[in-house]
Amino acid sequence: MAYSQTYNFGQTTLVETFVKDAFELCGIVGAEISGLQADSALTSLNFLLSDWVNKGLNLFTEQKAMFQINVGQPSYILNSYTVETTEVTASNNKRLLGGTPFSSEGGVATNAFSGTPGVACTQTSPNGYISYTYPTGYTPAVYYVGIQSNISINYDLVFEYSYDGITWLNSLTIGSVYYPAGQIIWAVASTPINARAVRIREIGGATLDVQEVYFSMPDQSRILTPISREEWTSYPNKQVQATPSSFYLDRQINPKITLWPTPDNSYETIVFNQAIQIMDVTSLNQNIFIPQRFMNACRFDLAADISFKFAPDRSPNLRMRADILYETAGREDEEKVPLRIQPNMYP
Repeated sequence: MAYSQTYNFGQTTLVETFVKDAFELCGIVGAEISGLQADSALTSLNFLLSDWVNKGLNLFTEQKAMFQINVGQPSYILNSYTVETTEVTASNNKRLLGGTPFSSEGGVATNAFSGTPGVACTQTSPNGYISYTYPTGYTPAVYYVGIQSNISINYDLVFEYSYDGITWLNSLTIGSVYYPAGQIIWAVASTPINARAVRIREIGGATLDVQEVYFSMPDQSRILTPISREEWTSYPNKQVQATPSSFYLDRQINPKITLWPTPDNSYETIVFNQAIQIMDVTSLNQNIFIPQRFMNACRFDLAADISFKFAPDRSPNLRMRADILYETAGREDEEKVPLRIQPNMYP
């Protein structure tokens, strides 16, 4: 028997394929698909992907994020694409030092790992990097990357690792993020990295001017319990400072999370899992941010949507089939673990 020995269909299938197939399900094939219809299908695809978050939690939209706690500050703005926070912990982190820092052109690398206020690794050329090499035989697990910029600026960073200090592999594309001067902005590695060397690298043309770079791992954490708006409103003293034990997620267009009690200096960061909006689709030559197990549901959902406009006679059957396929995919998209229930023993 001959097999392909590949598993790339879900990674290589472009939006164009979904659009063509959806129109075929509507009885419109090949050259019959006009440019206007293709644009309309792209719009429909974005609408339906936006609506999928209303049908329940999709595990593939879960990602880990974190932010620095400021003593006395109860509320923090989250990314606009945050839909829900599923698990939230207050966390202290261990900075992984003991290695040798290095900076590309112009920078003093030791400044970025000194913990000394008022000094920075200020480079003289764009698209530089700051790396850290651990001693032979010591490869700590880097979970978190923190950047404290010396100036307020947008950096477009990637987090990379190397086993030999020569060949570098991408662990995380942090992307274009605004870094206010003097504030630590955190990113979470997709998987913990155990490697001899790690680094951050600018890819967007900015010149690095960084006070501190943190390569860290969890040290201790405490899970926070969610509360409702009504419960948070009922608390008489919202500014009392203590170890946070609960949080309220205000699900606005720009969502924010409010901690209670207002943080003291017990913990440094909030680390949380969040469900995010499915990424936009902006052209036919892109991929869709869904796993392969949802692809059939997506193609029929798109066909059902565009059939309302271009093939209304096929709409009822396509909608019925689309709903069945999504229900099947959604039912499978869950964690296969035993359910454990235990009381909250925190004071």
